Amino acid sequence: MRRAREPESSWTVTAVRRGVGSDRGLAVAQRASATDDFSVSGQSSVGKQTQANHQYGRTMMRRVTAGLFYSLDGVVEAPHVWQYDSFDGEVGAEMTAMIGRTDTVLLGRVGYQEWSGYWPNADADDGFAKFINPVEKFVASRTPTGDLEWQNSQLVDGSLDEFVAALREADGGEISVCGGISVVRHLLFAGLLDTLTLIVHPVIAGAGRHLFEPDDPATRLTLDDARRTTKGNTILSYRRRSG
Repeated sequence: MRRAREPESSWTVTAVRRGVGSDRGLAVAQRASATDDFSVSGQSSVGKQTQANHQYGRTMMRRVTAGLFYSLDGVVEAPHVWQYDSFDGEVGAEMTAMIGRTDTVLLGRVGYQEWSGYWPNADADDGFAKFINPVEKFVASRTPTGDLEWQNSQLVDGSLDEFVAALREADGGEISVCGGISVVRHLLFAGLLDTLTLIVHPVIAGAGRHLFEPDDPATRLTLDDARRTTKGNTILSYRRRSG
C-alpha cells in the first residue's frame, strides 16, 4: 500500500487502534485526510434552522459529533508525532464509548481513499475493522464519482449541508465525522455540528495544520463538559452558541 502524507486523525480511530490491532493499522488509521473539498462561508440557512429547532424544543434529532487530538498551539495534524506518552485510559474509554454510540460515519476524500485501501483487508478480529467495515459511511468529496467499492459506503449526494440535515432527521444513532479538518470546520460554521470534542495534550507541537484559520468568522461556543485525565490531558466538549 502506498504511503501517504500524515495529516490529522480523528481521536476515535486512534483510541481504538491503541487498544487493538497492528502498528500498521494504527499508522493507516492516523492518516485521515487533512485536505478535502469544502470551503467555509459562514452559517447556512440549514444551520440556522437546526439551531432554531434546538431553541424552541422541537423533535430531537440525531447528533453530529467530531473529535480531534489538539496540541496547546492548536495543531491537529498527525497527532501520533506529538502525543508522546500522553494517551491514557480515560481517553481510551471516552473514545470507545463514542464508537458505541455511532452508527453513521462521515469521511473526507483522502481519508476514504486511505481507509478503503486498508480496512477491508485487515484482520477479521481487529476491533476497529469490526466497527468501520460494516458501519454506514458517507464520503464528502467532489471526487471520486459513481459507486464506491468499500462496504456500505456512498458519496454525499448534492449539498453537504442539506445532506447532513437530512441525516439528522432520519432514525439512527450518532453521526461521527472521522476524518477531514475542512469537513469538521464546515459543519461547525454551518451550525450542523452538535459537539466538537478536543482532547488537548500538554504539548506544543511546533508544526502542523491547525483546525481554525485566520479568516474564519468570529464564533461563540459553549463549553458543555471539561475533564482532566491522569496524564494531564483535558477533554473539552463544545457546542456552537446560539444567538
